[in-house]
Amino acid sequence: AETVKFVCLSEYALDVTLGVVALNPESAGVCVESTEVCDGWDNNCNGKTNEGLSCSYTISCTDYAGNPVFVRGGGTWEAAIRQIGVLRDSVGYKMYIDYWANTGDNQEQTYLAVSPDGLNWTRADTNPVFPNKQEDWAYHRVCAYNLLYDPQKGYEAFYWGNEVNLYGNKQYGYATSDDGISWTLYEGNPVFPSNGQWWNLSDFAVTVKEGTYYMFYSYRDSSAESFKIGLATSPDGVNWTKNPDNPLPDFVDPSTRYLVRRVVVYQDLFLLIYTENLDSGQNGFNCAFSHDGISWVKCQNNPFFAPADIAYFPVGALYEDGVLKLWYGVQKVYGGNGVINYATCDITIK
Repeated sequence: AETVKFVCLSEYALDVTLGVVALNPESAGVCVESTEVCDGWDNNCNGKTNEGLSCSYTISCTDYAGNPVFVRGGGTWEAAIRQIGVLRDSVGYKMYIDYWANTGDNQEQTYLAVSPDGLNWTRADTNPVFPNKQEDWAYHRVCAYNLLYDPQKGYEAFYWGNEVNLYGNKQYGYATSDDGISWTLYEGNPVFPSNGQWWNLSDFAVTVKEGTYYMFYSYRDSSAESFKIGLATSPDGVNWTKNPDNPLPDFVDPSTRYLVRRVVVYQDLFLLIYTENLDSGQNGFNCAFSHDGISWVKCQNNPFFAPADIAYFPVGALYEDGVLKLWYGVQKVYGGNGVINYATCDITIK
């Protein structure tokens, strides 16, 4: 039988009798040559007992010395940076910036900036790339900050919108593009509707792992609840199935307001970036890791990154070239984020 390198949070074991790698092994007695490493399963076959080993996860970040890498332009539509999404394609980086307008009624649209290196940014000639008032359900506010790029499929965007003012009914939509600039909105939007109440859905993040789309979203079932985190999956980005056991057990607490910021795939794990009790003084980004998107281990050094002068906590994230890269908004001017900084982060698993 082939040897197996155990990965933290995985549920794999070597079945030496069958000569295969088994998922979620119930018959531990055949795993005589296995050793438990950080996965919570009994892999050394001593009576299905977890030996108590566990992983610790830490992330350490360093700010770029040349910060800020982007400064908002001011004027009516660049009043405050609300969300940031970054992708890398065949020509460089694209950053999608959601602006809260200084129009007195909280309108939002999404603009595009491009960069060859992720550090030097130029506003695209065509903006906004996601204007509001195109769809009835997203007439007032459009926030497109979950972007995916695949050379075979092109560009995909997942965005939230609502129909009226700040307290409109927030729902999620889907769009595709050949160039990341001109977008085709899916005719069946919203692909992820709310329960009809303005307080139901909040921020969300989407990624693809092994051909399946995963959405992690903040929601609540009543206006008096704290936000918790749920999971939904999709084969195509359009048809979504909610995890029947939502909310995720590690992200539900009556005293904690969990808001999803980003999710990236790190090796074979999900890395979730989130905030807690943002309105109550908790100042920083938190992280957690999961193999299946359901059971999570939170980082030992949460909040792992706590930049100064940050407001709404918009952040774009990519894991590439062995580095976690963050672009985050910083409050330098009135009422909102005025500049975008850049940081690189190292991930340690023990």
